[in-house]
Amino acid sequence: EFMLFYQPIVDLQSTRVVGAEALIRWAHPGMGMVSPLDFIPVAEETGLIVDIGEWVVSEALRQLSRWHQDGHDDLWISVNVSARQLRDASLVEHVESELRRLRVPPEKLMMEITETAIISDPEHALANLQMLADAGIPIAIDDYGAGLSSLAYLKQLPATELKIDRLFVRGLTSSHRDPLLIRSTIDLAHALEMEVTAEGVENG
Repeated sequence: EFMLFYQPIVDLQSTRVVGAEALIRWAHPGMGMVSPLDFIPVAEETGLIVDIGEWVVSEALRQLSRWHQDGHDDLWISVNVSARQLRDASLVEHVESELRRLRVPPEKLMMEITETAIISDPEHALANLQMLADAGIPIAIDDYGAGLSSLAYLKQLPATELKIDRLFVRGLTSSHRDPLLIRSTIDLAHALEMEVTAEGVENG
């Protein structure tokens, strides 16, 4: 009953779709389409998130492989990684195995993590992230600005992209502070040689 939707990622300079973020939904026969906000916390608490996360990686890479076969081999895809997945020893092995099986270059898969996902077990989380980065898989810091936004973690994480939380994007036209915060965040990310994605611009 799980299915993935793909939210396009657009390059501002070229206006081209350069990638997509895989977003899971639960098509429940009785309740209809269930938001991940309702079932992911339960899956995280019970440990089922590990199996669900592996399915998401496999399904997203299958779709990306089909896009590449159709001639869109410049596209990349991103998937979200939860706190429990980050602590799981099988994460890196599964991702690398699926990349090989589906013949997708590692740089075409981006793993998105939040800072809060690291806090519960930073040692294992950082170790797994470093192994993913060493395998050539880009790492993105998701929802930056919404949580702790720790510069200490920003310095430690082997990240290549920073995603600005939609909370700040939403206030671009109504707050004089949000544009300043976004500009400073972009400057900081670029100084660290990271790309920047703004969430929620489709509603701006």
